[in-house]
Amino acid sequence: MKKIVFFTALAMLIVGCASSLKQLQRGNYDEAVQTAVRKLRVDPTDQEQIQVLDKAYLLANQQDHDRIKFLKEEGNPYNWDEIFEKYSNLKTRQTLVSTVLPLQLNDQIIDYEYIDYDSEIIQAKQKAADYFWNNANELMKKEIGRASCRERV
Repeated sequence: MKKIVFFTALAMLIVGCASSLKQLQRGNYDEAVQTAVRKLRVDPTDQEQIQVLDKAYLLANQQDHDRIKFLKEEGNPYNWDEIFEKYSNLKTRQTLVSTVLPLQLNDQIIDYEYIDYDSEIIQAKQKAADYFWNNANELMKKEIGRASCRERV
């Protein structure tokens, strides 16, 4: 029994200590950013973590911006919920990274420009709520009972 507990704890420790570089290589940019920030809070001069953070942060933001652009161009009102989520991710990531900025990578100072996402978040949230409200009202008009509508939403 003691061996099982020991090996379980050891496995959790190994899985929990995944490096930010491995996360970056796997395409888990948000996890790479979180791990790098956590390590930079301990040692703000760790050049490897600064490089990983810089690359992962820029790639994660680019992915979110590309996805938002695509969803807006698609024009489907159902997409506003995902757009809201992406803008929220951008703001959360920016807030997290700002806790360790500015950083010095060799002779270069890394300090990202602050972008205010609040108006985009509010707009996307309102449009998502409007879509879901209108969709629910249409279902209520078409369906016989509320129970049927709950199943479809």
